[in-house]
Amino acid sequence: MEGIEKITGRILSDARAEAEAVLAAAKAEAESLAESYKSQAKTLRDRSEADARAEGETLLARVDSSGSNVRRNMILEEKNRLLDEAFALALEKLPSDPGYPDFLGRLLIAAIKSNVDRENAAVLADADYVPTDEYEVRFAPADAALSQTLLEAGRKAASDFGKTLIRGEEARDIDRGFILRCGSVLTNCSAEKLIEQLRPSAEAGAVSLLFGEA
Repeated sequence: MEGIEKITGRILSDARAEAEAVLAAAKAEAESLAESYKSQAKTLRDRSEADARAEGETLLARVDSSGSNVRRNMILEEKNRLLDEAFALALEKLPSDPGYPDFLGRLLIAAIKSNVDRENAAVLADADYVPTDEYEVRFAPADAALSQTLLEAGRKAASDFGKTLIRGEEARDIDRGFILRCGSVLTNCSAEKLIEQLRPSAEAGAVSLLFGEA
């Protein structure tokens, strides 16, 4: 996952300036809303009637405690939206990164090795288990231009493990990347799946890149 983390990191870093501008606008809007609440409360407090003063004091006390909540909630909502957009942008721009073809090649080799290791473990655990000799890779249509080079690299790796690798039909249910089939086991190596799996571990770094927070 190291390759995709570096690529995603660069994309998130590029998005930081926009995030700062949007957050500044959100903070200004939240401050304006809080001031509006305070103004309403002061108007009520300044009335001569005792009940109006009491109502104003109550509202002011509420604003003091809830005003910060209003700002915090608005900013948190905006941050979450920006994070969603940042990871969507990472998925969109990933294929145009210069390191993308090499990343896919290494990912295919790693997926083949992972399945070989899984089958070897299954053989040790069950003497009746029959490993798969032929693996199949299905590339996303959008990566058709890379598929032959990737297939050749994958075939060499598969051969090193005593396996063969064939090209299956296009994987039209994914946007980018590939799906590797080993018998009945499918390994989803689509770009969208990788970004989805990466997000929990990368989110803290994304927050730091976008918002300058530790």
